[in-house]
Amino acid sequence: LIQSITCSTQPGLAAIRNGETKQKSDQMTKFKPLYLMDARPRANAVANQAVGAGYEDTSKYKHTKLRFLNIPNIHVVRESLRKLHDLSQPSYKDSTSWLSSLENTKWIEFINLILRASIRIADLINTGSHVVIHCSDGWDRTSQLSSVVMLLLDPYYRTLNGFITLIEKEWLDFGHK
Repeated sequence: LIQSITCSTQPGLAAIRNGETKQKSDQMTKFKPLYLMDARPRANAVANQAVGAGYEDTSKYKHTKLRFLNIPNIHVVRESLRKLHDLSQPSYKDSTSWLSSLENTKWIEFINLILRASIRIADLINTGSHVVIHCSDGWDRTSQLSSVVMLLLDPYYRTLNGFITLIEKEWLDFGHK
């Protein structure tokens, strides 16, 4: 049995009804469940339904489990990075509140979410399950998660050539912005 990691953007309603997608899902899940790891918070996925997008309806697929990973969107993370950057500038003088200021950036919280989700996905792959990783656009959280999972699971990606390959296929080919 070969396990797989697949990445995608959020489905449109047409993709959910696509018979070919359902058939492939049914073939993949003959022996193990297919885990749909949605990087977004559930509330974001529900809100996307209001504009005609949304998230997978697991009742359309056999042996499929949907899991939300609660990682904030790129705009929230960019703001966190901006705060971290400001905090690291030589002009920042308040050393007495530096640790609380660091905590307020939420940067460490976001890194923790990505690492914990990646470990969760790697554990599923190690048990023989198939995993689809996705979020709204497929080029930020998806690339982060799939890259860390590949680093965890395959020592090749921990080499210089492997890391270059990983950046090309998981970041550049997905159009990371």
